[in-house]
Amino acid sequence: MAMNMVGDEKSPNIYFVTDKRGTFLVTSDFAVAYDTWRRLPRNAESSLEDRKHGTIATTSPESDSPHARLVTYDDSGQFFPSLRRNIF
Repeated sequence: MAMNMVGDEKSPNIYFVTDKRGTFLVTSDFAVAYDTWRRLPRNAESSLEDRKHGTIATTSPESDSPHARLVTYDDSGQFFPSLRRNIF
């Protein structure tokens, strides 16, 4: 169900934190979702997504190669600049 909601632009905005096991956090609180995602290890795939924007932050393979290194992208400041400053 969470996969169908990511980026659907409907209300209310809900945040999803996902790792290799699947979606393990669904919340309406950006601060909780972002903090949870930030605490995940960077040596495994993970993502922070929401209904309004889709992917906000992710640790994912640099390419489709089976041995590609993982790269972390964090665009949360672009979508939530004032909230992000208040968290940290």
